[in-house]
Amino acid sequence: MVRTTTTLTGALLLACSLAACRSSSSGTEAVVATAGSHNITAGLFAAYVQQVAHGPPEKLDPTYRARLLQELVQITSAAEAEAQLADRETGYAVELQRLNLLANAGAKRAGVFAEPSEATIQQAYAAFVNSHPASEYRVAHVLVPTEAAALGVIRKLTNGADFATLAKTESADESRTRGGEIGWLHPGALPKTFTEAAAALAPGQYTTQPVKSPYGWHVIRLLERRTSSAPPLAEVRAQLVANLQHEKYEAFLAKAK
Repeated sequence: MVRTTTTLTGALLLACSLAACRSSSSGTEAVVATAGSHNITAGLFAAYVQQVAHGPPEKLDPTYRARLLQELVQITSAAEAEAQLADRETGYAVELQRLNLLANAGAKRAGVFAEPSEATIQQAYAAFVNSHPASEYRVAHVLVPTEAAALGVIRKLTNGADFATLAKTESADESRTRGGEIGWLHPGALPKTFTEAAAALAPGQYTTQPVKSPYGWHVIRLLERRTSSAPPLAEVRAQLVANLQHEKYEAFLAKAK
């Protein structure tokens, strides 16, 4: 048995092969080290080695195995010391970690994170393509805090003022440094009132009525419109798989409840 006050060597670890020390004659799991009053079992060490080195302890070089055990002793010692001083918030964080780990383990056991079938991925991609907006819009705007200020901007534009110049002097957001331009957007990228107003314009036109959004009041100019197409499956496959697995995980949690 190795204690925190004992120097760890490959010879000490070899003396108690973890493959043979998984359980003692009494049926309880063998203790391979202690950290304060906390026993480090063969199983716990094997789990740590798997996490760090991605393999069983008995496959490691003895020196490296000894170093990993020393690390686990140090981690355990630090954790045990903190456990005696930890505040309630830390205790809640530890409990939440435990609950998440157990919930994820249960989901994994239930096959939640298994790779979806190709048919399921194709179906998800088809839904993604169908929901993809047909058009994108390159727009500029002048953002002001009140409707009256927006009407003032529109009057100046009607009288021949330059849109980019007005944006630089009157817009309340950082787009003013670009003459009000905010780039390409598609329906859903910004509040509905904004994107619907932009979609109703022809290139070069601006809104003749102020447009309200949670950010303030906008005067919007459409600079350019283009057809938008969904990216190929190869580019979005990983995200689709992650979305499908997340949906299955939420269903798993709902069923557990």
